[in-house]
Amino acid sequence: EGVVESAVVDAAWFEEGDVKKSGKHVVVKFDDGEIANVPVEGIAEEKTDAAKEEDLTPGTLVRAKFCSDAWLDGVVAGPKNEAGYPVQFDPVFTLDLKPSDIRPAHDVDKIASFPHVLYRQNNDVTFS
Repeated sequence: EGVVESAVVDAAWFEEGDVKKSGKHVVVKFDDGEIANVPVEGIAEEKTDAAKEEDLTPGTLVRAKFCSDAWLDGVVAGPKNEAGYPVQFDPVFTLDLKPSDIRPAHDVDKIASFPHVLYRQNNDVTFS
């Protein structure tokens, strides 16, 4: 997850030593402080509207509030209970959240977080 730090540029750059890439890209500063050139097709816009409750069925990929300040990828892990919807963020953390703290997911094919990989393993027969 990061912030776009530049305008779209059509240029060439090197990845993994001497592998030359070219095309439209932007500079992204990630939340861990790293900076990278990212092809524009690898950018997914943050969705900020709450997910619709009728869409929050078990197995649904979402973006949800984790520990009150960060929005992370997760999977709805079960039906709604009295505390909210259980959202699994990784093999250890599953939190019950209000619908207002859950957003629709990003473009699944552009992200490789644990919940996205889990979602694709369970729902996409072409994913390996």
